[in-house]
Amino acid sequence: MRPIRTEQDYTRVLARIEVLMDRERSPAEDNEFDALATLVKAYEDWHFPVDDPDPTEATEYRMWHAIGEAMPRRSQKAAFLSQKRKGGNQPLWTESP
Repeated sequence: MRPIRTEQDYTRVLARIEVLMDRERSPAEDNEFDALATLVKAYEDWHFPVDDPDPTEATEYRMWHAIGEAMPRRSQKAAFLSQKRKGGNQPLWTESP
């Protein structure tokens, strides 16, 4: 087994992993699969680095996702975000002293 150094090596190893994924593997093939997956991860970490998300953007993303689950209708989300409610123009929450 050789390191992945080129795009061609990378493509070849991914094809072999796909073959191994699509069938029952022997213990030797399990070891091969694990080794190839480790090589692919190292190659991808080096050639396709992913920066850590900005903490503010990550929080906003999670907030929007939570709002979407809690309020499936668009009008509910709009009312929540604009803080419009029946019965006045009071805030949706108050801070505790």
